[in-house]
Amino acid sequence: MSAAANAQQLRCYFVSRCSFPPTGTSNANGPNGKVDIRSVSDKAFLDKASENTLALYQDVMWNVLERHGPVIELFEVEGSRERRVVIGYKMGTTQHFFSAISDLYHFYSLYSARKYVEQFANGVTIICGCPHLS
Repeated sequence: MSAAANAQQLRCYFVSRCSFPPTGTSNANGPNGKVDIRSVSDKAFLDKASENTLALYQDVMWNVLERHGPVIELFEVEGSRERRVVIGYKMGTTQHFFSAISDLYHFYSLYSARKYVEQFANGVTIICGCPHLS
């Protein structure tokens, strides 16, 4: 057998405790009377997220709060052939969603070098990945 046939993948997950704003601000409304993502975000997420990421996640969050079931969006990464899959859902509405996405990637011979899961104080979870062909 060749080395490629024996190749194995190791998945590492880094998990940290969320540090949300005080409860009094977790329902602060944005300009349209909708929840402002900054008022319900983890401090570490806000420190690392770009304005573009905040805008994408804000739209997904608003859609999650208005709909039933998960919200799935696909975005092109400007200046590259990369695509960004962003999935949002209300906490507790699905089980094993994160691992199911990995299974789906592998079924279509895709992999994701990085995948992010962000939880928000208003009960929304957003998963983001950038799938590539294996």
